[in-house]
Amino acid sequence: MNINVLNENFEKIAVVDSYTSLMWCKRYNEIGALDLEIEINPETLAVFKKHYYITRDDDDAIFRIEAREIDTNEDGNDVLIIGAVDCKEILNQRIIWDQVNWGGGGTVENFIRQLITRNVLAPSTSGRVIHNFQLKTAKGFTETIEQQVTYDQLGDKIIELCQAFNYGWKITYEQNKFKFDLYKGVDHSIEQDTNTKLIFSAEYENLISSKYKEDMTEYKNVALVAGEGEGTERKKRTVGTATGLDRYEMFVDASGISRNEGTEEEIDLVDYYNMLIAEGKEKLAEQAMTKSFEGEVDSDSYKYKTDYDLGDIVTVKNQYGITANARITEVIETWDNEGYTVEPKFEYFEPVEDEPEIDGALLTENGVMMLTESGSPLLTESSTSAEGVKISELDPVDTLYDGCCFPIVQNGVTKKVTKAILQEEVLPDSVEVDSSGNLIMITGGDDDE
Repeated sequence: MNINVLNENFEKIAVVDSYTSLMWCKRYNEIGALDLEIEINPETLAVFKKHYYITRDDDDAIFRIEAREIDTNEDGNDVLIIGAVDCKEILNQRIIWDQVNWGGGGTVENFIRQLITRNVLAPSTSGRVIHNFQLKTAKGFTETIEQQVTYDQLGDKIIELCQAFNYGWKITYEQNKFKFDLYKGVDHSIEQDTNTKLIFSAEYENLISSKYKEDMTEYKNVALVAGEGEGTERKKRTVGTATGLDRYEMFVDASGISRNEGTEEEIDLVDYYNMLIAEGKEKLAEQAMTKSFEGEVDSDSYKYKTDYDLGDIVTVKNQYGITANARITEVIETWDNEGYTVEPKFEYFEPVEDEPEIDGALLTENGVMMLTESGSPLLTESSTSAEGVKISELDPVDTLYDGCCFPIVQNGVTKKVTKAILQEEVLPDSVEVDSSGNLIMITGGDDDE
């Protein structure tokens, strides 16, 4: 396999076809690596320098040399060992410099693009721009998120988000620019009928060797997420629904997520609680139970990059009957004196459960639960749930603010309103307050209660 070496100006300075070994490792949503062992001589020392780049004509990955090691021995077969990392690592040269609040139904994809824009493409602080960096066209992924983030390493944050939502990401070098792209793998498992079904198994003689691992040593499936406040006044949300011995709890300190009360960027209470939920899901994703297969596959059966690719979902079965529909999260290609091998890593992650539906919870037009001033779900009078507050049980409201909800009865029908609706849709003379500004009555006209 020929590899290209580019200098810091991205000029091709060498094509190398002779080496002791080459390991080319790509990862779906983490950062890949390259290891090269080659005979040392003045030419190879001059070609393989720190921050030079390595590419292949048949692959879109680009690796940057970060480490060199010279290994000498008695027989004179001295070698140069090169360590390079996927250029995804470039994004870890930036932190999320300023606080970013993301809500209002914004998508995960646009959140990631906004983080890159504010910290790479058009940052507020001089010297942080990477001029030859570009975003590829958005894919239009629809998953949404509510989140607040500050000071994280940019690349690490993207990894967290992609792992939580099963996205892959890559950085390629095209037309003299680094280009960022999100993508999703193709489902080739036996449980779908849209794409070609792919099975890797000893029975099919295309799984030469394998190592299977289940790991739940760090497993958690329910998170208590605590935000701002002290003691019993601290704002909290629970993520996950498991019970009994199937329940593994963790605490997530989200006190760093601020509502920014009293500022122009004050966050609506509903959005704030959604941010806590998103933080809990992200932390649970990091503590997921994993099932993984690693193995050498027969490259003559299914062709890598033709029949399957990094990020795809396939069905894997070992000789002991253990079966999983798993995602290909890593592919290691190796060339050495024994020839060529390809080793995919198949991983299955236990999904993080969504919040349960609460019986009788009142929802906004966007499907978000309405909250009381204290943050509890607001329930209809007929609800049997113990996880919220019924309209008749509401305490008096002392302060009107966005996100706080109020019941109104119009023509015998109970409706829920926010401060914004009160201001915009309810007639001013239908809202009465006492001398302290407390809400004492809401009516909807002569026929209303």
